[in-house]
Amino acid sequence: MVRVLVEKEKVVERIAELGKELTSYYRNRELVLVMLANGGVFFAVDLARQIELDFPVDIIAAASYKNDRQGEELTFRCPPKLDLSGKSVLLVDEVLDSGNTLARTVEELKKLGASEVKTAVLVTKERERGKNALQCADWSCFSLPDVYLVGCGLDSKELCRNLTYLGVME
Repeated sequence: MVRVLVEKEKVVERIAELGKELTSYYRNRELVLVMLANGGVFFAVDLARQIELDFPVDIIAAASYKNDRQGEELTFRCPPKLDLSGKSVLLVDEVLDSGNTLARTVEELKKLGASEVKTAVLVTKERERGKNALQCADWSCFSLPDVYLVGCGLDSKELCRNLTYLGVME
């Protein structure tokens, strides 16, 4: 059973607000939006539609989860396809949890020549993070308790990603 934490209307409203912020920030930069699959794609698509600029989009896949458990090892299943050299990259994911996946992914994108890499997440979980982890995203829509969240790209065993609200498994 899933209990609603953030209603669909609030999610839509906050993503629209963030889209305006990002439009302003990236107006004079060469933006490439990089979606982190699988879960980040749901938020990234909604967010991209709210950024009133023209920019290319790429999808990458990296994971530190397996069977609903956080792992120490990061696996890259799909690297970027676009040339990121000299570009301002906005890395979009659904959640900042341990911060390990985002930290490692930011490092990899910088190695590929991005002039800057900023992060945007739908949810920042309220928890402590390790010293090598990303401590906070550059932009975050919601700060929520460290519970097992689903919806808007967040999943439980690859299910519930398509929920239009943020909920907690009970």
